[in-house]
Amino acid sequence: MKTVYHYFGRFGEAFEEILKQEGIRYTILYVPNDTEPIYTFDLASTSKRFSAQYASISPYAKPLDVRLVSSAKETQTAQWLSIIPHRTCVEVLNYDEAMLYYCPKTKYASGWNPPIHDQEQIGLFKIRALPKRTQAAFYTGDTGFEILFCDERVVNMVKDEAVCGVEFKPVLSQHGKVYDRIYQMSSLNVVKRSQIVLGHGEAFCECPYCGSRQIVLRNDQQLHIDSKALESYSDFCMTESIFGEGIAHPFYLISQRFYQLLKKNKLLSKLSVFPVVLV
Repeated sequence: MKTVYHYFGRFGEAFEEILKQEGIRYTILYVPNDTEPIYTFDLASTSKRFSAQYASISPYAKPLDVRLVSSAKETQTAQWLSIIPHRTCVEVLNYDEAMLYYCPKTKYASGWNPPIHDQEQIGLFKIRALPKRTQAAFYTGDTGFEILFCDERVVNMVKDEAVCGVEFKPVLSQHGKVYDRIYQMSSLNVVKRSQIVLGHGEAFCECPYCGSRQIVLRNDQQLHIDSKALESYSDFCMTESIFGEGIAHPFYLISQRFYQLLKKNKLLSKLSVFPVVLV
């Protein structure tokens, strides 16, 4: 795994000389009617010059984002991986109707009051419209990663290849009609909070109303799970919705077999995949 530091901002023209001296590749963006350019570039922890480059620019610029990136070998040898659709979402219209929230202070569409946690799905989701047909086969809801949607290509693959652990739920239009090419993807195989292995720098978000605690993983941290928790699961499962700040979400996990099938069927477009550490 390598750590990638992404920089984006207005750092001044003098900063450009530092980038040139350190041999850092960068892009300059110009905003209309703005005389100060925006610099964007990445630093990777695996670079031989990373330590010197990072030390040189740290007094002048802080990374906008820091995330782990796995190599092709790490991805293809991991027993389990987490998946997150990237920049593909649908607008859900009925969170209040489809979800039951146990915290007495939780509200959603009307008088929204975070955090959203300790929830249970009790109905089907309605969406405003079908997403446009693209290479992407997976989608999230419009509020984050708590819901996973997929199209009929994934459904057909799961059936044809006898993929285990997946539960598909119908998705409704705003008028209550069942769509035939988008489905909610869920699982009855659930990794419990007690099976998440902590102690790797995780933070916690505590609800000020009921005391419920969510686990906060940064983009540069991996999910650690007790290996025994996955022994009885074959291809697909999910954790409890205990992660994130504000709106709690689960992690959706796929086996290496499932990953290879997605790759074979060219269904990985705009899908971020991260190896899970089994302890």
